[in-house]
Amino acid sequence: MNTMTDTDPTPHSSHSPGWRAPQETHTSPDTLLLNLNEVAEQLRCMRRSVERYIAARRLFALHIGRSVRVERRELEEFIQRMRARETRYGQTA
Repeated sequence: MNTMTDTDPTPHSSHSPGWRAPQETHTSPDTLLLNLNEVAEQLRCMRRSVERYIAARRLFALHIGRSVRVERRELEEFIQRMRARETRYGQTA
């Protein structure tokens, strides 16, 4: 049973134990290292997609203990590589 109210535009189910509201993270432009959730937010994609980019070595990450971080500079370079790739192959988003 999905419920939706006028004050809460997000549909949710009281019978979905795995449902969680998306959490917004706010990073300042001078943050050097980003966690995977922050990278996903910047790219407007799912965290799993970021994990796949890292596994495919398209996005480089630092492993600090059990934490995985991406340098902001690396993220910006990744975006530039993606733009160049789109231009080269004539793809549009």
